[in-house]
Amino acid sequence: MRNLLCFLMLVLPIAGLARPRQTGSVQLAVLQQSAASTADPNSQLYCFQVKCTNLGDKTVRITNNQFYVLDDKGQNHLVERARYRDEQMLDAGQSVTLDRIYIAVPRDSKPKELHLRGLGSCPLK
Repeated sequence: MRNLLCFLMLVLPIAGLARPRQTGSVQLAVLQQSAASTADPNSQLYCFQVKCTNLGDKTVRITNNQFYVLDDKGQNHLVERARYRDEQMLDAGQSVTLDRIYIAVPRDSKPKELHLRGLGSCPLK
């Protein structure tokens, strides 16, 4: 009995912290990619507007802060201005457009791919 109680005390807190991973397939289409102004002389800030289509069979939660850019040197660059949070529940087969996705890339690098963490990606021009 004591062993069972010890086991439950160890497992229950861990189970309470575990969050299910989102899996699914989201098709991304960049509707707009523009250079935004920045005071940083070493980086170029890009602003993206992206159409996301849920190709899976389950609803997924996405935000404009879950994106990142892979550059031509293999480096990942996360969202720069996370304060503009826009969260959407995307049902299976539905689409939504997210904007105000700001990501800074070093000036000596070129954005190559836009990724939505764990859900999809698309090439950039």
